[in-house]
Amino acid sequence: MARGYPDFFGYSVFPYYGPAARDLGGVNVPGGGREVIVSLTGKRHVYAVQVTVLDVDWSRNDSIYLYVDGVLIRSTSWWSLLDYERNSQMPTELWLSCYDEEHHYHIMGFSGGFSLGVSIELQYEVAGANVVTVYGQIISGLII
Repeated sequence: MARGYPDFFGYSVFPYYGPAARDLGGVNVPGGGREVIVSLTGKRHVYAVQVTVLDVDWSRNDSIYLYVDGVLIRSTSWWSLLDYERNSQMPTELWLSCYDEEHHYHIMGFSGGFSLGVSIELQYEVAGANVVTVYGQIISGLII
């Protein structure tokens, strides 16, 4: 019976990822402000990042920012993401799961599959004047 990749050199050439863990966060972002939703440190492999807004006071111009190791990797607004998904047939690392203006239910995410060495931070910026409640989650595993 096969037992996996043989260890010819006394060490594994592939990193070992620990068990997946879901780190959740929620924050009330003041009008015109930017707040950190979820922040993690350590060497990790990220599987997915998700942002959820269930608030009547949100704006389609609110922005989401993803920083990896202190570097801005991706940012977008709800409106630009919706506009892109309507007009493009190309797959992207961003996805819009739900955009419902009638029931005020909005979910978007970043596809994972990347590793980081120091930290990951998910931020939300409110374009309007109202306070918006935002929830986020990062699903990742420690690199051992």
